[in-house]
Amino acid sequence: MALPSKTITPVEAGKVGVFYDAATKTISHYAKFPTKGNIITAMPVLIADDDDALKLAIAAAGLTERK
Repeated sequence: MALPSKTITPVEAGKVGVFYDAATKTISHYAKFPTKGNIITAMPVLIADDDDALKLAIAAAGLTERK
């Protein structure tokens, strides 16, 4: 089995986000990014400016909480 490819995503300090399973559109975990840098992950990540914008982005993307 091949390892999943990794993606590098730049992020600015103070942003918030969620990592999610692309196949099921289920949120894996939430994150706050205190410093500017790069995220290297095999999971897709949705990044927003603040919690309110993140809630709107989650709804727009059709993501759900895991049970």
